[in-house]
Amino acid sequence: MRRVAHVAIGLAIVATLGLLYIHEAAHTGVVAFDEPLWFMRSRVTPADLSTPEYRYWAIDIPGVDRWVYYAVLKATGCYDIPPGEKPCWSIIDGCFAINGFTVNAKQAGSKFATIDEWEAEHGRYAPKGGIMVLRTTNVVTFIACLFLMWLTARMVLKSNWLAAFSVLPLILSPTFSKDISFIIGSGDVFMAAALAAVIAAWTYFHLKGRGTSWVSIFSVSVLAGIATSSKHPGALAVAAFAAYLAWQSRGWRRVIYPLAACAISVAVFTALNPAVIAYPGERPWNVLALMVKQRGVIIAQHMGRTPFSATECFTFFWFPILPVAVYSLWMSRREPWFPSVGLWALFLTVGVVTGMTGIRIATDRYLAPLEMGVYFPVSLAMLSLGRRLAAKTEAAG
Repeated sequence: MRRVAHVAIGLAIVATLGLLYIHEAAHTGVVAFDEPLWFMRSRVTPADLSTPEYRYWAIDIPGVDRWVYYAVLKATGCYDIPPGEKPCWSIIDGCFAINGFTVNAKQAGSKFATIDEWEAEHGRYAPKGGIMVLRTTNVVTFIACLFLMWLTARMVLKSNWLAAFSVLPLILSPTFSKDISFIIGSGDVFMAAALAAVIAAWTYFHLKGRGTSWVSIFSVSVLAGIATSSKHPGALAVAAFAAYLAWQSRGWRRVIYPLAACAISVAVFTALNPAVIAYPGERPWNVLALMVKQRGVIIAQHMGRTPFSATECFTFFWFPILPVAVYSLWMSRREPWFPSVGLWALFLTVGVVTGMTGIRIATDRYLAPLEMGVYFPVSLAMLSLGRRLAAKTEAAG
């Protein structure tokens, strides 16, 4: 009976949280350029390379979000643009103003359709109905991300409610609640969910003493490949797991296991991004180089403004608790869960800080993997330490 009550309360909390995100999604206007762009891109899959524009989309951002969005749009009937949909932009001094955000009418050097081209083709802006469908998809995916993080914490803390507190920082984070939970972007919410799945599977196998088994290698590597296919920083999960396999294995396995994990992740990435092997006139390694080069172009677009410092990455962190956080992490270093969660967090944190330093990011959502890599292990360590101290106090009393 008690378990039924816990399940009921848990479902009620999840439903309430989901309804809050849906309410926010329904009452927030279409966001500038990104959301119509991703609606437009999601009307074809990453496997469609029939035009130069589609080929550019295929190498611009890994395509998990487009696969999912395409399937949802087709299933809901929101794939087509309804007749009579009115544009929600205007022209001001030769530039397009969209919900108060102004962009150049002609984006020189850009290979994807500009907003004026979108209007010229369709006579309207992206329909709000389709945007709402995709936003709802994001909400469901983000709830799944929180559930997977809770599941990992549940394995560590052995408590439903302590596990719930461990994911509370992500729920309260403006980065997740405003920029990722429902706003349509370039795969951020799918990467977050995939990273959560990676740590859940990885921790499960590690705590079972099967962290280097072939089942573990295959399962975690597939999930890491999906994370990379959601957005490029997901590759940090591949690197973290490969480092873990090299650390935990012995003899020749220290080389074979990490290589196998990387090979599996690359195979998953290729399956979800067919352009790698099907791009006309290009070999697979050239396509991968094109994808990396395109990220360099995007980074270059953020140069020239005030540099983004490593310290600024952590402005979201509540610094008064930093000493307690560091102490908790140190005291948890010998805990059974620490090798998996610790390496996962270390690679996410160092990787994002290194990648972000020196450029000016356009939005806080780029910091999502960093927040996951800091918030979750810190909250997990603090709750674990608090539970141990409480148990010792009770035993002493």
